[in-house]
Amino acid sequence: MRICLVVTTLLLVFVVSPAFAEEFCVVQNPSTKKCKISNKKSDGTLMLIGTSCYPTADEAKAARKAAVECQKPKNQ
Repeated sequence: MRICLVVTTLLLVFVVSPAFAEEFCVVQNPSTKKCKISNKKSDGTLMLIGTSCYPTADEAKAARKAAVECQKPKNQ
């Protein structure tokens, strides 16, 4: 009985833990054209930059710097 409880608990933790993993997305406000890092995908007011989110904030920051949409225009 005790082994069954332990196995069930471990299985539950294994299945549920990815739901609590935090993702970092690069999003842009279409009206101001400013990009930011968010832990939510687009909520309808912000556009997702790129095709996916990132597991760490550092990766999202690097993606924001590399994104063409997020680069400030250079004065000519």
